Amino acid sequence: MNNENENNTPFARRFVQDMKAGTGNLLFTAFGFPPKYTFEQLCEIEEAFKERFGNRGVMPTTAITFGFYLGETMVREIPGAEWSNLDQDDIWDIRVSVPTKASDKMECMPVRRFNKYSKNTEDRPSTMFWMFAMLSKYTHEELLGMGTPMEDGWYIFPGGHMMRLSVPKDKAAVEESFKKPEVDQKLFDLEAEELNVVTIENGKIKETPMGSMDTIEKRERDRLEKEKENSEKKEKKDVRGKDNYKF
Repeated sequence: MNNENENNTPFARRFVQDMKAGTGNLLFTAFGFPPKYTFEQLCEIEEAFKERFGNRGVMPTTAITFGFYLGETMVREIPGAEWSNLDQDDIWDIRVSVPTKASDKMECMPVRRFNKYSKNTEDRPSTMFWMFAMLSKYTHEELLGMGTPMEDGWYIFPGGHMMRLSVPKDKAAVEESFKKPEVDQKLFDLEAEELNVVTIENGKIKETPMGSMDTIEKRERDRLEKEKENSEKKEKKDVRGKDNYKF
């Protein structure tokens, strides 16, 4: 009877159940990280991956196993977070659903995120954890009060992380309601290496961080390259318009 029930259980759900029971512990330990499922250990794992693999990528089994670690850490450390999209057979598409103060819930794909990190170490799993933890803990108004406004709606937070937040049109009328809550310091101890591309408008999440995230450096580099390109085009146009080449 048990075998029959297991056969009827979607593979993604069985995977999470087995991992929770300790199936991946041997691999975690082989990498030097007996699993604690904490934010602090997640940061240590990131650094170890960066030193060992760089941007070369890892075997699918490794990405899947440590992707589970990321998801399970979110489930254990962020109140209300839970595994979702388990009633199907594709492990790569399992998700973690997190209730937020700015919307009903927000989802991420931890396995895909860790696999992406193994190929591009700027896409740090701990930064995604940070974003979800912040959105689960603080309201739109609290985030506005906590961050320092930059340009184009971007707010920078302690540690260097950034979010794009909309500001009410009548900012002066609501500014007094902006709260500066007590912060969870461990969420700010991690130095940021990328932008958190999440947009909140009128208290609702408009864009989620499931796509690619550019680093601050890349964003600035692209801007300078664009300015240089436009300047070169203008110089060529000016030269053509002069009488230098008329004989």
